[in-house]
Amino acid sequence: MATQFFLRGVLLFDNTIDTTTPETFNDLDGLSLLTTRGAAAATGGRVSTPAGPTAGLICGATPSLLNAIAWLSFRVNAFTLSGSITANLRMSENAMANNIGAQLVVERRDLNGAIISVVANSEKGTELGTNEAAQNWAITPTSTAFADGDRISISVCFNDAGGTMAAGATCNLWWDGPTSGASGDSYVTFTETITEFVAADRVPRFSPYPQLLAH
Repeated sequence: MATQFFLRGVLLFDNTIDTTTPETFNDLDGLSLLTTRGAAAATGGRVSTPAGPTAGLICGATPSLLNAIAWLSFRVNAFTLSGSITANLRMSENAMANNIGAQLVVERRDLNGAIISVVANSEKGTELGTNEAAQNWAITPTSTAFADGDRISISVCFNDAGGTMAAGATCNLWWDGPTSGASGDSYVTFTETITEFVAADRVPRFSPYPQLLAH
């Protein structure tokens, strides 16, 4: 049975040392990937984009982008992720001259959120519109074996599409929405049945993000 994870606004950990725009996937704040929808749509994105081409601009939780974000699942039971992944991300750009499109990065992370490997890095390849709308496409991952206690990570990025990205543009992602097909209904669907891992002892000796231990 397929498993659908919704991009939610529940904070898992906060890299409070962030003072400038982080540009690496190890320097992100963590929000929750959950199997249920949220209560009210939230939005973030990028402002004042650089001129392209780019390798992808990580979505931020606030317009100032001092805190870029990834969404992390609960700790999973061991499984192999090999089937098609479907992205459904509610996104927009502020002008059609900006040439911005959707990009999704899926990673395998350990229980503390450290990256183990990249499972998929895919661009839709078509330009966003100026109104919030679903960007839906299928992604073929690299077959990846997840171990007990690993996490799935989702990062949403903005990349060149329909031309070269313009400087000074604004682009947005909406998440945490309560209604199917409406504002904030951003999710990722995996072919596999993915279930939560519950260890007899959930508390390791050391953890840089103790907030993660309760999830």
